[in-house]
Amino acid sequence: MEAKRNTTYIVNGNMAADITGPAIAMGPYGLGELTIVAVTTATGTPNGTFQLQGSNDGTNWATISAAATQFPNSGSAGNIAAGTYAWIFSGLNFEFVRLFYDAASGGTGATLNASTRVR
Repeated sequence: MEAKRNTTYIVNGNMAADITGPAIAMGPYGLGELTIVAVTTATGTPNGTFQLQGSNDGTNWATISAAATQFPNSGSAGNIAAGTYAWIFSGLNFEFVRLFYDAASGGTGATLNASTRVR
């Protein structure tokens, strides 16, 4: 299957606050494969959690619990170390998905940059 879209997704997101990425259209039944690559800086020692959220109408969002184990700190806030993170999800069963960073504390000066690919 060919790549549908490569997208710069989040640019210089401030990790001292919550970050909500825009909706990513996965298509009917959410059967595509989603790759997210995120690069973080550790300035300010951000503490928080990443979540993948899904929606079938683009308005009402739910955390996709099956995806949680792939993220650092899996469900409980903790230090997000500087580095590059890559996640691959498939069969999400949502027409739209988005990345959400739930800031707990710290993070002043830390940034999040992310790109996505859907195929």
